Amino acid sequence: MTGESIEMVIHPVRLRILQSLVAGPQTTKQIAERLADVPKSSLYRHLRLLLDSGFVAVAKVRLVHGIQEKAYRLSRPTRLGPDEIAGVSAEDHFRYFTTYMMVLLRGFSRYLSTSSEPNFVKDRVGYSDASFWATDEEFDGFSSKINEALLPLLGNEAAEGRHRHKFAVITYLEHKEAVK
Repeated sequence: MTGESIEMVIHPVRLRILQSLVAGPQTTKQIAERLADVPKSSLYRHLRLLLDSGFVAVAKVRLVHGIQEKAYRLSRPTRLGPDEIAGVSAEDHFRYFTTYMMVLLRGFSRYLSTSSEPNFVKDRVGYSDASFWATDEEFDGFSSKINEALLPLLGNEAAEGRHRHKFAVITYLEHKEAVK
């Protein structure tokens, strides 16, 4: 992913479109329902940019009352790999992280606005952090276990009794040097 591609993905509206498509192919109507706060003209413009850049592709086309209805899907990974982040400056990382946090805040705000008294226990919602000491090997093992538990859920489709959950992980070193 080039710097230009990173800029394409990190835009708040485009990032939300891509996150929406992680669930599987969707029509513009379905995307618009998930991103109800985004004006349709803006949604169409950003979807067109994602199509032109190759991040999104048309999954299928069907006729609805004589009009073509397209369903869109992700066509390439949207995560940054080690090679892509190698040349990214600290300033750009901070900008990307800020955008990511804004998207998380918007989603959490939407959750809170669904009820005057949100029930975190019933809804399985929460936020917390934990600081711990670990070697690189211990941390890699911990990360592997999280991924191992998460991967099967990523393949789930919407179904009766299933709710869409957001699981965000942010890690950083609190102290650059280990205690010896």
